[in-house]
Amino acid sequence: MRSDLQTGTFPSPALTVLLLLLVLIQGCAGRPWDSTDSHQAEVQFEQLVHDIQQQEQKCSQGLTAQAIFHWQAPATSIKLNGSLHLLAPDFVKAVALSPLNQPLFILTSNSTQFQAIDIPAAQTMEGALKALVRQYGIAIEQVELGNWLSGRLGSQIETVQPLGWDREKRGYWLVIKEIIRKEKIVSRMLIDPATQEILARVILNSERQAMATISYGDRDQEQACQPPKTIKISDLPYGAGLSIRLSRVTPGPSKLSSKEFTIQIPDSFTRQILP
Repeated sequence: MRSDLQTGTFPSPALTVLLLLLVLIQGCAGRPWDSTDSHQAEVQFEQLVHDIQQQEQKCSQGLTAQAIFHWQAPATSIKLNGSLHLLAPDFVKAVALSPLNQPLFILTSNSTQFQAIDIPAAQTMEGALKALVRQYGIAIEQVELGNWLSGRLGSQIETVQPLGWDREKRGYWLVIKEIIRKEKIVSRMLIDPATQEILARVILNSERQAMATISYGDRDQEQACQPPKTIKISDLPYGAGLSIRLSRVTPGPSKLSSKEFTIQIPDSFTRQILP
């Protein structure tokens, strides 16, 4: 596979893009729905969310795919070619490759710990994911990257609140409160009731401020359990955004060892550890 990477000092621009898979920077989003206060709608969409959860339980929890990571900002455009490995609800592994298909940069996370490795520079950054998020001023306690990047619901949902039909007639907007390791995480979600697909997730902090919007596209309408092939993270500061294009998507086994999402770091590498 081709790579547009250039090596540099740690953290390199390429590795910064991979780190953005972990850090969803605070942004802003408008109100794309028509308001509603119908109790009937609330009951209806609670059932819809339950049905989606039931379907997700029948699907493989993991996937492996080739990936193109494209970070765009007013003064920067970086494209990385490599692979993405996901295991719901938590595990992520992103790899950027050289033109000879050799790993250049690797990022792994289990949503409590992360590793980010720059192989050409023989350097690594690792530690608690909360510490990394805190550096960017993100007020969120828990993350489920495996679910968020594969367009899935969490397994434990506390409340479903209807907001209204999307102004562009794409589906219906809901506020969904999930419990992740005893912490409450709130998202606004756009769901197509006809296909039971999650089209977008707006991640909110404790004050209901939008930190990022994750949009999902290019699902196979003919096959159940197909993950989105296009993932876009938008509503970032200064007009920046990250898109991920997947190809050769292969569902993974329902259970994978956490060791597959952990990297053995050579003793010769310089290590920066976040507390």
